[in-house]
Amino acid sequence: MGWTNSHLHEFRVNDERIGQLFEDMLMEYDKEPLDETGILLKEKLSPTDSGFHYLYDFGDSWEPSVQIEQWLPAERGISYPVCLEGARHCPPEDCGGVWGYAELLTVLKDKGHPERAETLAWMGGRFNPELFNVDKVNRQLAKLVKR
Repeated sequence: MGWTNSHLHEFRVNDERIGQLFEDMLMEYDKEPLDETGILLKEKLSPTDSGFHYLYDFGDSWEPSVQIEQWLPAERGISYPVCLEGARHCPPEDCGGVWGYAELLTVLKDKGHPERAETLAWMGGRFNPELFNVDKVNRQLAKLVKR
């Protein structure tokens, strides 16, 4: 997604929760998630699975679903994971979830909005919500691969 992994998160695969472990953090569940350290998603998925859910930033509550369109055999010489295509830029960290992101887009679109300059400065000077760069995504994915 392009986020910085600076917030709590968890994966929901079938009936299992996999995430970070913190004392006294049971949320609405009666047991902690499985410790994500040392677990690979491929160990929890089977070729009959069609996807899984991801919860990022428990305050903003981003809940993207990952759909598996097709299971293919790995190709020699390709470093996985790899992104084949995508659309739109990832919402920025700490923008307030779906509703905050919608407001952010409204502010950026209105060149006369009183909060536009401050919002752009907060975002580093520019933001194009339509931009998607598959090469950049794959460079970020390559950094995640344990060698």
